[in-house]
Amino acid sequence: MLAVSYLNQLSQEVQVDEVSTIKDVLEGLGVPVDDVGTNIFLNGEYSSIDRSIEEDIGLGVFPDDMNLLYKWHFRKHEK
Repeated sequence: MLAVSYLNQLSQEVQVDEVSTIKDVLEGLGVPVDDVGTNIFLNGEYSSIDRSIEEDIGLGVFPDDMNLLYKWHFRKHEK
């Protein structure tokens, strides 16, 4: 299972496939991917939307206007 939070309004667990990406999960939840931008954290690591995911991890997604809070404090993981 993957724990997902979006804007602190959505918190649920989602079953993921072996080849799922963050984008796949967000689209499956109905999250507007175009609004997400690059504000994605996978297990606390700043991540690309195309990154593959596994079960038993945490996914955090934040709006674009919050990126100044962490932009310089986290390393981005591309895939």
